[in-house]
Amino acid sequence: MVASFARSLSLPNARSKTTLHARSVSLPCQPHPVTAQLQDHLQKLNTWVKNCSKSVSSLTDGLTSLKGLYDCFDDLLQLPQTQGALSHNIKWANALLEDLLKLLDSHSTFRAALLALNEQQLGVQVALRRRDPSIRAKLGSFLRFRKKMTKVISVFLPVLASIAQSTMPSTPEASSELFAALRDVRTATVTVSGWLFLCLSLRQRPNSISRLVCSRPLEDGIGEVDSTDDVIRDLYRCQKLEEGLVQKALKKLVVLEDCISSLDKGSESVFRGLIQCRVLLLNVLTQ
Repeated sequence: MVASFARSLSLPNARSKTTLHARSVSLPCQPHPVTAQLQDHLQKLNTWVKNCSKSVSSLTDGLTSLKGLYDCFDDLLQLPQTQGALSHNIKWANALLEDLLKLLDSHSTFRAALLALNEQQLGVQVALRRRDPSIRAKLGSFLRFRKKMTKVISVFLPVLASIAQSTMPSTPEASSELFAALRDVRTATVTVSGWLFLCLSLRQRPNSISRLVCSRPLEDGIGEVDSTDDVIRDLYRCQKLEEGLVQKALKKLVVLEDCISSLDKGSESVFRGLIQCRVLLLNVLTQ
């Protein structure tokens, strides 16, 4: 999938309701401040895609930028020119609504998995600190859940890929720039979401689906998460718990807890942005 999605955009002037008997004059489309802001957000995300690293801080930066894009996108959707174009292109608007619903479902499922991962790591933390007899069972439960989480993510990655590959209905030439910008917002959402989901999976080789979702191959996940997986796996394999390894695991789990909190906040903000966008679109279609 091509990750570049910024382009110039100008909106057509709203048609006046007053008919004047005057000489016909062709006026150029006047750029709206919101469109310039939208392009700035898209360009910022372009830069993020090129430079992002597999770290929690980088992912949270991407989620913050995506939320900023949706705040601006909401402003664009509230412009009379945008609403007029969408109301005259119902098929296009419905297709966008369907894509937003798929994205909402994916982020909702991901956030539920993230919450469950936090519960798993808390269980391991408590067992290790108390030297509870259930330590081995907790370690095994954590490792099994990480495999389950990867399977869950693998289910909705094809959903993101289908959005990336889908062809939107044709639009009038007068509104082509506007609808191209809407496609760019959709592409940006798939790209950032794909990075987020893949980085929380267990290590795996890139496949055709992951390449469609992310423009750069990912064989490893987030460093903070991968290193926790490694130390938990080492502990689980030990016949007798080594104190040094236990302390290392506790430190990794504390870091993981902070990472989960940061990613949950970022994902929640994007989730709310998707909801707001879909509500605005529904309002346009029901007016």
